[in-house]
Amino acid sequence: MKNSCKSRAKPKHYEERKAFYRSDTRQPKLLDQVRNRIRCKHYSIRTEQAYIEWIRKFIFYHGKLYPAEMGENEISDFLTYLAVKRRVAASTQNQALSAIVFLYFPFN
Repeated sequence: MKNSCKSRAKPKHYEERKAFYRSDTRQPKLLDQVRNRIRCKHYSIRTEQAYIEWIRKFIFYHGKLYPAEMGENEISDFLTYLAVKRRVAASTQNQALSAIVFLYFPFN
């Protein structure tokens, strides 16, 4: 007698229930939270991409410190780095600052 290894079909609700319990245990990552806020405010996709990139650069510039651990001095250091070392235009600095302000002040 052969032992058949066919899997039985699972009920439809099985996958939904499995996904429900899996997804409720974790909070979204920081950049995903920012992305969700941007989308709720109906910003353009290009603004979303630019803000996410500037926030990522800001965090990586400071050695992956969590933004809650950083303050005014770190923001100033980053903007100075952009102006002096990277020699970016004033409008680029303003865009980076706007992204960081969006990160720190969620209710603006």
